[in-house]
Amino acid sequence: MKFGERHGHDVETLPSGRVPALRPAHEVPASVSRASDANEQSFTRAPKLGIAERSAAQLRFRRAFTAGYAIWSAFAGIDWMVVRFLDAPSFGRLIAYRLAVIVAVLPVLVRLYRNPPLRPRVLTWLDLHGYTTAGVAIALMCVDFRGLASPYASGLCLVLLARTVTAQDPWRRGLVMSGIPIACFFLVLFGAAFFVPHVAAQFDDAAALTALLLNSAYILGTYVFLVVGGHIVWSLRRQVFEARNLGRYRLKRRLAAGGMGEIWIAYHPGLKRDVAIKILRNEARMGSDNAVLRFEREARATAELLHPNTVRVFDYGATEDGLLYYVMELLDGETLAEHVERLGPLPPARAVHIIGQAARALGEAHARGIVHRDIKPENLFLTSLGGEHDFVKVLDFGIAKIMQDTEATMTRTGWLLGTPRYISPEVVSGKPADARSDVYALGAVLYFLICAKPPFDGDSPSAVVFAQVHRKPIPPSERLGRAIPADLEAVVMRALRKDPNERYESASVFALALSSCAAAGKWTFGDATYVARQSSRPPPPFSVGPVPRVPAASWQRDRTRSPDTPTPPPSDPISSGS
Repeated sequence: MKFGERHGHDVETLPSGRVPALRPAHEVPASVSRASDANEQSFTRAPKLGIAERSAAQLRFRRAFTAGYAIWSAFAGIDWMVVRFLDAPSFGRLIAYRLAVIVAVLPVLVRLYRNPPLRPRVLTWLDLHGYTTAGVAIALMCVDFRGLASPYASGLCLVLLARTVTAQDPWRRGLVMSGIPIACFFLVLFGAAFFVPHVAAQFDDAAALTALLLNSAYILGTYVFLVVGGHIVWSLRRQVFEARNLGRYRLKRRLAAGGMGEIWIAYHPGLKRDVAIKILRNEARMGSDNAVLRFEREARATAELLHPNTVRVFDYGATEDGLLYYVMELLDGETLAEHVERLGPLPPARAVHIIGQAARALGEAHARGIVHRDIKPENLFLTSLGGEHDFVKVLDFGIAKIMQDTEATMTRTGWLLGTPRYISPEVVSGKPADARSDVYALGAVLYFLICAKPPFDGDSPSAVVFAQVHRKPIPPSERLGRAIPADLEAVVMRALRKDPNERYESASVFALALSSCAAAGKWTFGDATYVARQSSRPPPPFSVGPVPRVPAASWQRDRTRSPDTPTPPPSDPISSGS
């Protein structure tokens, strides 16, 4: 299972076939902005640290800034001695540089002490501002006193040390964040040669250049050692956090991270099993008034559902330091998006079998007044459970709408909740989603399983959204280039009608319509087991014993393979090493 940008999720790709039952797909641009479809990228983007580390980052930042600039102020005594005993030209000018830095940094300190915790991007810019300002001031002091040979240059080593105390970064980020103050220091120092004659003259003075070389070696050596040391400390902090407990659960490793939450594998000593834990980011709580309500609603909506094809939530709680989390079952397998990408179009009987399970699970949700609002192949998970293959789990109720909830609308003006290829026309038009909106999405996913393509595609999300409202979908048989059962095609096309009143009124009714198709019930346990054994991602080894090859009967008769449809690669019998 891979979490990646190809599905529009801003999460890390991890080398594991084991994935959490619930994914943070709604927390990144699965929603479509009418204003912009672009995602901003920047080198200053904070690394994906653990939530507790980010909570502590501001405290470390504040303490280091306070101590560092207290020392900066105390060096005024050294300035006086430099003027008195080393014949520096002006004590007043040196003090002016120190006061300018303090004035520039004072608002940062006030904000760190008085405001709620800041977002990582804001802390990044404050980091650059505070230490780059000090680096520039030291360069100006060097210009005033002995230029390229100034002893003040070594003061930059203290600035770099203070920054490493503030933030221990992975080495790539450390190279950039500690490198910027150094670059600004040398830029000001060398740039002064164009304006200050005695600095320009020093480029012809061997003694001054030697002193510059010595100071530069100290600065660059400190830079390298602190980048390496910061990376080591960062790695150790990660290991310590991963070894911590979250309530009754011991965190083992992180699986994914999104805009609002992280998902971890954790171990429950009492149950003696691994589970998936979703943790709400502290910065998400501070950045959105609805974050906690939305997180609680997601946990509540999922926990209320008892259907076996809905992901199970075991627990919900908060730690002593305020981290909100809930606990889910941990699944092995892959999403329907990954499965179809790997195998191509599915036989009609298998597609009906898979979507029928999802429809029945959503039927329970609709009966309880819960609308999912983000049904798509990435949120339907194909797994093997208790020896049953082709078992579907409905994931991610993060943007679910609870009909009786008066605060159910928690969106920003100008945003659409959902995924463009599977969003219903009425939601695009700004009307509220209901059960028929989920039926439309289920029909679109069924279309995708049969054709390996969604009903509508385009070069941009806005083009897809326009097609959802104004274009009629091409029938699956025409898109696929071969016939499919007529009754199944009729069910798909009715689910994809633009007018909600012409669709099936709920997922349960849609499931009944699928069950009446001729292809329903033809996908047997033997068919599912055979495909699972031939897949490159087989089920866990506890499932079943040897199963004989299924003759070309039910599922193969339903499928006439097109030349461009990949054949499932053969594999060895099921093994735990997959």
